[in-house]
Formats: sequence, C-alpha cells, structure tokens
Amino acid sequence: PSSAPGGDPAEDGELAPDGSGKWESYQAGGEYYLVRIILHSGVYVGCWVNVETLLMPLQETPLGQDGGVYLFEPDGTLLADGTGIKGIDGYIPSASSEQYDLVGENGDYLAVSWENGEGYYFSAFISDASIRSGMSGIYRMIILTVILLAVLLLLLYTAMRRMFIEPMGKLVSAIQRLRDGELGVTVQEAGNVREFSEVNASFNDMSSRIQQLTISVYEQKLKRQQIYLEYLKQQITPDFYINCLNTIYSMAGLGKNDLVRQLSKELSQHLRYTMNSQDTVRLGKELDH
Repeated sequence: PSSAPGGDPAEDGELAPDGSGKWESYQAGGEYYLVRIILHSGVYVGCWVNVETLLMPLQETPLGQDGGVYLFEPDGTLLADGTGIKGIDGYIPSASSEQYDLVGENGDYLAVSWENGEGYYFSAFISDASIRSGMSGIYRMIILTVILLAVLLLLLYTAMRRMFIEPMGKLVSAIQRLRDGELGVTVQEAGNVREFSEVNASFNDMSSRIQQLTISVYEQKLKRQQIYLEYLKQQITPDFYINCLNTIYSMAGLGKNDLVRQLSKELSQHLRYTMNSQDTVRLGKELDH
C-alpha cells in the first residue's frame, strides 16, 4: 500500500517503504496504526493494525474508573489522543518496564508496563479504587482467617491448659506440700494424659510409703522410749535393798520397833511407786516420792 487505509495521501503523508521489516506507528484519520513493510523478491509486502483494535481484548479487563491499557512507542510517545488520567504527563514506560509505578496526581493509579519485544510498551493503568474493590474479598478472607486462627489458638490453649498445665501445677503443688512436711498428700486428679496418670499414681504411692515409713519410725522411737522408761523403773540398786534389810535387822536387834515399822512402811511405799505400771504420773506425786 502506498498510503494508510482510509487516509488521504495528501493529508496523511505517504508511507516510506524501506523494507526493513520494523514496526512503525502511523496516524491516519485521527486513528493510530502499527505498520510493518518488508521487501520480498522485489515486492513490498506490508500490513497494518489499528491500535484500538489491538488493545480491544485488553480493554475488556475491569481496571476501574479511567483505567485502561495503552500502547507507547519506544521513545515514550502515547499512541492515543489521551488517557483521561490526570498527572501522567511525562510517564515513560521504558523506565518502568516489567515494574510497578504509582502515577497520577495523587499516585492513585498503578502503572504496569510490558515490552513486546519490538520496542513498544503495553502499559496498564489500574485505579486504586479498582484494586481495593478487588481486594475486599481478600480482606474479608484474611479477617475470617485471623478470627479462625484466634479461635483455634484459644481452643488449643484451653486444651493444653486442661491436659498439661493444670495437672503439672497440681503435681508441683503436691510436691511442695510434701516438702513442707505435709505427709500423706496425694494428687486426686488422674489427668487426661496417660503419662500424667502414671506420674500421679507413682507420686501417690511414694507419698503413702513415706507416710507409712514415718509412722513406723515414730512408733519405733516411742517403743524405744517406753523400753527405756521401763528399764529406769526396774533399775533398782540391789545394795539399796540389802542396806535397807540390814538396817531393819539391826534396829530389830536393838529393840527399835518404831523405826523398824517406819522404815518398813517407807520401803514398801517406795517399791509400790517404782513398780507401778503407769506410763505417766503427776509432777506433785513425783516430788512427794
């Protein structure tokens, strides 16, 4: 073709078929085209495509108010009459290829560019309102996930407290009470975990054995004390009685019957007191003796 489709060569200018095969932009009739001409066997073969037609499938993507997809030349020239987005003058997609930029007066548009391999850039401008509306479902999902995690953690903590923390606290408290001398202390709760049940049973058995051993030792001590007391009660010096009997005999020979009777009475009272089977006596009685 010698001119753009639908255009007037006098107005739009003639195409210069250099046969290089590069894509070039061309404006005709107020519309933009991409044109490519190659030389093959002495014949120029070319094709052109309307930019709006090229971008039409991409424009069907919801990008929010005034958002859209546009085509830029390698030098940053916009192949359109305008975007309707304020504040993006001077935007050069080549500097942001395959990256994300915030553009617009208040940075309320997200610009995403992609180079097509021929030096031209497809740039999508997405409004933040569109992003937020698309993220609302994700926000609700995140909030729901957080709530579910919080409930799960609460249930997990409750289960951990019931299965491990409380039984362990009761066992530690029982050990402390046993250390303080409270014999016979036991852990009543069997526990929901088999290991805790075994530990509690072993502790209860150990506490019972300690109590029995303590009682046995105390009883043996009392028994030894009783034996010692009995020994003291029965420990009578033979010389004392021999001397008493010799004294009585001597007094009887001297005719001191009153002293004989008095000494016999005192000796009998002494024997009666020392051979008494009672474990304890009053202090006054002991002093009288």
